[in-house]
Amino acid sequence: PFVTVEYKGRSRNCYKGNSYTLAILEPDILLNITDLNQAQYCSRQYLLNRMIPSGTSAATIRGNLVHHSFKELLKEHDQGKFNSRQAQEDDIIGSPAGGDGTAGEREAKETPLEAMQRHLEQALKLNSIEMALASVSIATLREEVAPHLESLAHWYESERNTLWDMPGAYSPDEQSESGGEQSSGNQVRAETFLLAPEIGLRGRLDLFWQQSGRQRLLELKTGGASGDLPKQSHRWQVNGYHALLAVRRDSKMKKALATLLYSGTPGRAQAIGIPATIRDLQRVNETRNILILNRITSIPSAPPGPSRCTKCAMLEQCQTISSLLQWQPPQIDAQTEQMNPAWHDDVAAPPAEIDEGSEVEQADTQQIITLATPKSLSTDRQEREFFEKYYKLLQIEGRAGEQQQALLWVTPVEERIERGTALRGLELQGKPSIENDGWNLIFHCNNTSELREGDEILLSNGNPVTGEVVSGTIIAISPESLTIWARELIAHPTLIDRYDNELVHVRTLQNLFRWQSAPAHLRDLVAGRIRPRFRGEAVNWRSDFNNEQNLAVERALQMQDYLLIHGPPGTGKSSVIAEIVK
Repeated sequence: PFVTVEYKGRSRNCYKGNSYTLAILEPDILLNITDLNQAQYCSRQYLLNRMIPSGTSAATIRGNLVHHSFKELLKEHDQGKFNSRQAQEDDIIGSPAGGDGTAGEREAKETPLEAMQRHLEQALKLNSIEMALASVSIATLREEVAPHLESLAHWYESERNTLWDMPGAYSPDEQSESGGEQSSGNQVRAETFLLAPEIGLRGRLDLFWQQSGRQRLLELKTGGASGDLPKQSHRWQVNGYHALLAVRRDSKMKKALATLLYSGTPGRAQAIGIPATIRDLQRVNETRNILILNRITSIPSAPPGPSRCTKCAMLEQCQTISSLLQWQPPQIDAQTEQMNPAWHDDVAAPPAEIDEGSEVEQADTQQIITLATPKSLSTDRQEREFFEKYYKLLQIEGRAGEQQQALLWVTPVEERIERGTALRGLELQGKPSIENDGWNLIFHCNNTSELREGDEILLSNGNPVTGEVVSGTIIAISPESLTIWARELIAHPTLIDRYDNELVHVRTLQNLFRWQSAPAHLRDLVAGRIRPRFRGEAVNWRSDFNNEQNLAVERALQMQDYLLIHGPPGTGKSSVIAEIVK
């Protein structure tokens, strides 16, 4: 409710809040929970990471392999069989020849480490392309993954008997529930996708399971586990997941128990419980609001100061983009400029173990300098104007994409169906089949939508926001049939919605930054500062071509830079292309 107050002689309506009130800026713009990590050291890193390209590294692939192996082990542990990959694989394809028995019998013959190694071999096949692009061998990855799997196996061995006997909420006023076998009510899901437009956040939980009246989430970290744990940025991430679950939690359920699990600790993975208070959730919202303000204005927060700027792994990129977009530049102190911190590597984030409270600003006693823009990236007026122009245009495009995505929760399903972006009344045909770290599902449907093969979609039990939902891709679609690939299974899937993520938009932003490193001649051509070059050699014309077709062939053979050929349908472009190729 709002109250009326007098301010400077005028009546104003003001909302009245309390200690639990959250003010959400632009809630229809959903930030990823991982975006909060980038703001832990410096909020400018959020905008920078959207523009700075980063390829798949060996460390990223290693983390994916560890995640896959561990999540499959936990899913096999699930006695309820729902979403248990191994048990469902038996149901779908039957036991192997020779009668090895059920999944449970095979599990008894395997140690946890052997089970994860089995899943590791599957994951290595699935990631073969990524490994080739990163120039890393299978043997190297096996060697790097091995200690993580051993560490997780030891943790699992000690925790397996109590995984489902979850403690109650952290709240001291709640009584623990009685014991007893609960396996029939368990549900394990990996990469659980949650949308929370109420608070402007979305996220994908590593592992999430619930047991009558209780929930638990686990966030696995496979990077370095040195220094004090948990790392501050990881705590931020888990607090974000707490916020998501607080919005989505059934009022009858207790607050979720969250665990950070570090597989990089020697011997046995270290698990740390992360409770969440209302103040933690408010801090998550405050951080999100700062990032949203940066995003919608395209103006970042002020630099955090020389002590942090000097240590930041993104210092050079921040300085370059600040020059191109006329942001306030980062500053470093002259005394520390000569240092070469160990974390100045290819990692696009500062070390999370830096203790925020230990930093002491000494601006009064140190000379402050501002880095100069590298000469390799021109800072002349024309370059800045080009970059700024297309950056602003891409921001407009991104805003339109956000508005399109918001239709998922601001319009009723009937309207989405009429628009052609949703399809309901799905009837699952047969049993799902395992495919590429996910599931293929075939549905019978009455398709009147505009959905197409390759579209990213959300598959839900009727409501992709408040219901059970999983992300996926359309593999094939016809008027009567639909085949999709989904990361996980859900109960009673009946509706799909097209999900317009911003992956292409972010890649285009990153390509704009990449373009600053292109040869100067190409940049001048695209900007229209110079005309494309053509050689003066003669080309024989074809008698069966008209003048425009012959000219197009001639110019194509004479070009040194590029040639654009434009023509409406039926004007002979295909014949021209064939002639050019010959």
